[in-house]
Amino acid sequence: METNKHNNYHNQKSSSSSSQHGLLLIVIPDFEAPLGDTCSSLHQALGLVDRLTIVVSVRAPNTIPYNGSRATAASFHSVQKVLSALYVSFTKQAVALGRPLAELDIVIRESCGYDVGAGGVGDEIPFDVFLGLPPAIKELEKLNERRIQNGAKGLAIQTLDEAKAHATGETHNPLVQAIDSVLPYSNVQEGQYGDVALGGTFDHLHAGHKILLSMTAWISSHRVVCGVT
Repeated sequence: METNKHNNYHNQKSSSSSSQHGLLLIVIPDFEAPLGDTCSSLHQALGLVDRLTIVVSVRAPNTIPYNGSRATAASFHSVQKVLSALYVSFTKQAVALGRPLAELDIVIRESCGYDVGAGGVGDEIPFDVFLGLPPAIKELEKLNERRIQNGAKGLAIQTLDEAKAHATGETHNPLVQAIDSVLPYSNVQEGQYGDVALGGTFDHLHAGHKILLSMTAWISSHRVVCGVT
């Protein structure tokens, strides 16, 4: 019965609404993989939702489903490069569409500590629709099944057009040329430090702050302390 109910959600067309918050699942084999189609698909996602959370899952498509495990070993540089590519690409496309204030958050699925979008313990982000390119759809279907098991409502799944994304042809490499791969911190590993502190002065929370906070959390295994001015 639950399976039939779940199947009704698949590929329902979500209506464009300024109040919608979408979860875009990106499945990559590792942090060095090309992100061309992924960056280009953000334009489609921006046409469907006002706010977007990108969930990056580090595993090859059509392999073992997500089970809450941590990501495979990756360097600080490679993770920062992916986050920067996605944030910069999103910002560029949002500005081009006349939506410079569009909100984006990025979560690394195997590192965040909870099952994002499943509606279970720790998952308090309200989503309205799931989005993904074809390689991610089966995993989104499984995510909907877990939502239903957790007592949450299954969500519509919107399949993005892979051909349109590929035709756009934007790749992530030119977006992150300023990131120096030989800096000393580049070889830091996930969870290498227990407690990590950072500080800064700001007037609004922008993509650069989000990358800084994400990378700080990524290298910490216990606690992050933020000093804010």
